[in-house]
Amino acid sequence: RTKANFVVVDIIRLTTDLTALFRSSIESAGLRFVVSIDEDAFRGSEFPGVFVDIDMYEKILLNLLSNALKFTYSGHIYVCLSVEGEFMVLEVSDSGVGIPANELPFVFDRFHKVEGVYGRSHEGSGIGLALVKELVRLHGGSAVVSSTVGQGTVFRLTFQLGTQHMPPGHMMQEDKVSPADRAKSRSRVSFVKEAERWMPGGAAISHPDLEVMDDEEGQGEPIRNLNAGSAITKQRNNVSTAGLESCVVMFVDDNSDMRDYVHALLKPHFHVELYPDGEAAYNAAIVRPPNLVLSDIMMPKMDGMELMAALRKHPATRGVPVILLSARAGDEARVGGLQAGADDYLVKPFRSQELIARIVLHLELSNLRRSLELKVNQRTLQLSSSEARFRLLSELAPVGVVLVSDDNVLYANETWHNITRMSLMHSHHALHNSNGDNLNDSTSRSELVDLFGQCVHEEDRPSVTLLDEAISRRERFELEMRFTRPNGEDVLGLVFGKGLEGDYVLTVADVSYRRQVTQILLLKQEGEFERHKAAEAERMRRDTEAFVDMICHEIRNPLNGIFNNADLLMQSLAQRTQIIQVHSTILGNDVVGRLASLANDDLEAIQAIQLCTAHQKVIADDVLCMSRLDSNKIDINYVDMSAGTVLDSVVRMFDTELQQKGISLTMEGPSQPVHIVCDPVRLSQIIINLFSNAVKFTEHTPVRRIFVSMAATPVPDTDVITLEVKVHDTGIGMTPEEKAKLFQRFSQGSGTTFQKYGGSGLGLSICKRLASLMGGDVTVDSEKNKGSTFTLHMRCRVSKNVSGPDSTLGASLFAPPAIHPHPPTAAAGSHDAPGELSRRLLIVEDNAVNQKVLHRQLTSAGHECQLANNGLEAIKAIEDSPIPFDLVFMDLEMPIMNGLDATAHIRSREARLGLPRLPIVALSANVRYASSLIMLISTIMLISSFRQEHVQEALASGMQGFVTKPFNKEDLLQRV
Repeated sequence: RTKANFVVVDIIRLTTDLTALFRSSIESAGLRFVVSIDEDAFRGSEFPGVFVDIDMYEKILLNLLSNALKFTYSGHIYVCLSVEGEFMVLEVSDSGVGIPANELPFVFDRFHKVEGVYGRSHEGSGIGLALVKELVRLHGGSAVVSSTVGQGTVFRLTFQLGTQHMPPGHMMQEDKVSPADRAKSRSRVSFVKEAERWMPGGAAISHPDLEVMDDEEGQGEPIRNLNAGSAITKQRNNVSTAGLESCVVMFVDDNSDMRDYVHALLKPHFHVELYPDGEAAYNAAIVRPPNLVLSDIMMPKMDGMELMAALRKHPATRGVPVILLSARAGDEARVGGLQAGADDYLVKPFRSQELIARIVLHLELSNLRRSLELKVNQRTLQLSSSEARFRLLSELAPVGVVLVSDDNVLYANETWHNITRMSLMHSHHALHNSNGDNLNDSTSRSELVDLFGQCVHEEDRPSVTLLDEAISRRERFELEMRFTRPNGEDVLGLVFGKGLEGDYVLTVADVSYRRQVTQILLLKQEGEFERHKAAEAERMRRDTEAFVDMICHEIRNPLNGIFNNADLLMQSLAQRTQIIQVHSTILGNDVVGRLASLANDDLEAIQAIQLCTAHQKVIADDVLCMSRLDSNKIDINYVDMSAGTVLDSVVRMFDTELQQKGISLTMEGPSQPVHIVCDPVRLSQIIINLFSNAVKFTEHTPVRRIFVSMAATPVPDTDVITLEVKVHDTGIGMTPEEKAKLFQRFSQGSGTTFQKYGGSGLGLSICKRLASLMGGDVTVDSEKNKGSTFTLHMRCRVSKNVSGPDSTLGASLFAPPAIHPHPPTAAAGSHDAPGELSRRLLIVEDNAVNQKVLHRQLTSAGHECQLANNGLEAIKAIEDSPIPFDLVFMDLEMPIMNGLDATAHIRSREARLGLPRLPIVALSANVRYASSLIMLISTIMLISSFRQEHVQEALASGMQGFVTKPFNKEDLLQRV
């Protein structure tokens, strides 16, 4: 349908003018541009002349130059114009990327684009060269191409000279378009502007000669307007975008004209971000996710499909709506885009109003989706919270609860099992535990009824049928039933059932007490008894609350009294033994023998008291430690320390016990000190637990040996070492089944372990969790009846700040085991350290037992002591005393005025009156771990593993030290 208007032209000038349009762009790209024209061949009286359609010739030459510039990055572009016989020959050659041989036959096919060739732009419809071939054919010529990949391409076109090729009526005498208008033709400017944007820094957002408008059919197309002073105009549309102005729409297209057009179209309605390729858009989107992505499909670096797939994979952009734009029409292309994950697919050219309408639609759908997701999440949280509350209430409730849903038992709490004893002993199906596990193996309604029939008293079994009918009809049920325990005991239970929205809830309450209540009510006719009981219950409730509040403090106070009184008894027994030995000749051998026998019995009793006290304290410490671990309140205090010193101190604690129990000890390790940055308290706590377990489970075996080793392996190219401490024993060992549950809380090797060896079942669980907090682990290797090996692995930084004799690994650590007996106990009234001065001490303690113990221990060492019951009495004693005190032992928690307030008052008085600073040492039972670790820390605070906040409060108030209960006499006197 195309009609060519041939006119005789000055082909030399026309070709020179057209090539001049590209010279600036080509040379700015660093290419050599040569135009070679054989002018002599186009002159002469017999030359038939060149007749061409000027517009067509422009498209031909500009298309070839545009392609050459797009795919040539270095070298040259040549244009040669010559005459061969009856034809004019136009050759455009370049040194560009070239065309693969298998693609050459299809170069002039419509819509064919060479795959795998990267140019300055990915734009193009695939019809330019097809158009070139057809336009050349209209000029009676032909077009051929030759190319070598990596070397370049040559397009050779021939044009028929003269007028023989022109159809009748297609020749004009002259060009009706003036040269000035021809120079600004739409075709020329379009090609030149496109080439300019390929150059570095040449891409612009807008151009003064570009105006965006709709054509007659309303198709959104960028159309070039050559009138000066044109501007981007706002599209008319009837789509409401109210409330969406702040939404960010990311538009991705490598065609700058399309970017300009869409930016002008969407800017009045949304916040628009423009990106030339998928890679740039993706990098921006994951940092600042947009509300919607509008993307072309064919782009360089990362196309639209790849961009969409990447956005769908990233969690920040997974839910962002994506609309794809493509020139590929048809259902197949549309379905393919939607199947790939696009929210919508729009074919170019598109109507501007349709584009805005679809963007608005998907933004509103996205907002609705986010709103629904938020509501679903909120509702899910509410349901989870509701379920958690239900489980908590059912577990705390004093009644058994069973939930039947769809004729299957969905849930049963522990109290139900405790009252009814319905378990695997009665059926191969078990009711659910408190965790509601094993729903796929749940007990059916018929099996539940069968369990009832087996568990209730035989006289109450006819009532089970009534229960079955009530469950099936979702009717209310209430009846007392007797449940027979395996030992023959009957428990009277009140069974209550009620339908609940298609489910059925059964409860059972132990009402055995009703029999006793009935008998009491028969004896008590007046209301006095009931009031008395109510008052008693209220008192017990308050007492229970008070006990819970004070448990941490009060557990340790009695232990302190027991521990130190036992120590005093041990001293007294030693003194009596010395007196008997001195007067043995007077008493006679018979009397001395009987007294010695009684002394041995007393010694065993005292040792039993000390052992039980230590055992009780360890259990209390373990429970409190586990509570603190569960609440994530354990403090890890990293300090510069010597690992050898800690291990040496721990082993020395067990010297006497090892000697008494006949256990040999072998140790090995590095000869050089191991200086690390670690928490010595937590490290000691772990090693003490492992070592005490080894002693406990080796004590009664035929071969009683314990091996302790320490190794430090440097981590290459770091200041970190791997510390490994092993404790191996020849004890009872464990089976694989026992090892599997060893580190669980309240878990011991077997059911007989507790009966034979005691313990809380918390020690190893605490060790493993403490090791984990410090970046390590505790593992076990064991074989039944052959012993166990516990290994502590930790990565620690090497310390460069440890110094002094206590920081090195002493020679005694890896020497043969030696027994260090307890130092002899001083006689009553004598000084523990000969020549030591008597000190005047003030003991501030509200516990009478602790007062007596402290007073006796300190006065027996030759010190003068005065007592105060609280902080207020302490202040008065200090102010009224004519002779100043040398030291104050101050309890922290006391009535009337506590130790912290009292210390602050004393310090304030000293500062006000210019008095010397009185040493004050804190006393507290409110710590979390065994005080056996006291000797392991070379600081002024005589505490093992403490609550950091208590120590900080004590020091902040003006105290200089901290002593924990129960304390031992040696530590106390050393502090004085």
